[in-house]
Amino acid sequence: MTSLSRVWIRLGASLLVVGAAAGVLHACSDSDAATGLLETPDAGAVTPSRQPCRVTANCEARNEVCVRTGAAEQGMCVPPTGTCDPEATIEGQCYPDARCDVSARRPDGQGSCSFQSPARAVFPAVEARILLDAPRPESELFPTSGFSFQWQPLRGVAGAVTVAMVTRAPPTFDPASGRISNRGDVVWAWSTAETGNTAEDTRAVDGTVPVRFGRAGLGRDGSFGPAWGRDSLDAGAYWWFVYAIVRGEVVATSVAQSFVVGAAPARPVSCDPDAGAGACVGPGELPELFECYQSQCRRRCASDLDCRAAGTSCRFEDTVIASAGVRRGAFCATVANPMTGDAGATGDGPR
Repeated sequence: MTSLSRVWIRLGASLLVVGAAAGVLHACSDSDAATGLLETPDAGAVTPSRQPCRVTANCEARNEVCVRTGAAEQGMCVPPTGTCDPEATIEGQCYPDARCDVSARRPDGQGSCSFQSPARAVFPAVEARILLDAPRPESELFPTSGFSFQWQPLRGVAGAVTVAMVTRAPPTFDPASGRISNRGDVVWAWSTAETGNTAEDTRAVDGTVPVRFGRAGLGRDGSFGPAWGRDSLDAGAYWWFVYAIVRGEVVATSVAQSFVVGAAPARPVSCDPDAGAGACVGPGELPELFECYQSQCRRRCASDLDCRAAGTSCRFEDTVIASAGVRRGAFCATVANPMTGDAGATGDGPR
């Protein structure tokens, strides 16, 4: 058996390590979900008076979080700023099912709250995180143009092998076997164990890998398919993620991040309120990103970062109060003439 074959066996085995830690990458929902109506202050709606709180679940307005100062036991329910400290808990900074995105840090070192990727990492029991840079949901990629996957490589772990994968759907794992359960959705894979990947080869190293250097698909035994051999992916919606293994054990993981090659897939504009947010989810999207409100699909946001794909901004000033069944969060401003793939309704905002 060659050394490279042994590496592929170890990589295949890494898909089995989830075991008891295995989990399905899924949409999070706010466990304290109350019903709510969306009102616009500049349309004459009355903004509820600020209420005291201990935790965000105490806040009646669905667009507010509980902000406390220092060690104070009691805080105040207010809309979040959209910025966050990546070293602090999400509570009081972002909405409960958002995450702190630090791929593009602000000048003060803060990140941006975001619903764009699941708050839960691909391997949820692994604490060490790998941060993804590009491509992002708002990236403009074309089937005829080459591009590279870029992330912040793991440091200080001797002997770690980094694996990057691209799937046509969010990655899921079978808790019983620990294997990736939708391996048929894997279209591209790469690892630092690939022959020819050396410190001197800057074209494909841990942290930056052009599409050309990947391999096609994933076999039943966890081994990668034949060389990809071209510069881009076919048009469509994708998810990509990165993890690192040492002796068959996953030691660090990223979240799964979506991106689109070619035109964004058409998303529903209208919806049946009884069907819930699922009626607004387009191909390759997660339920975190959309909400059905007054029979229209609205893009949810935890900061302006979540509205870039629609070319708008996050409207924290719109008050979400009890009665319409929406999850905690704000909504992107809608646009007068929605582009193909935009889930917004016409107009500047709800009236």
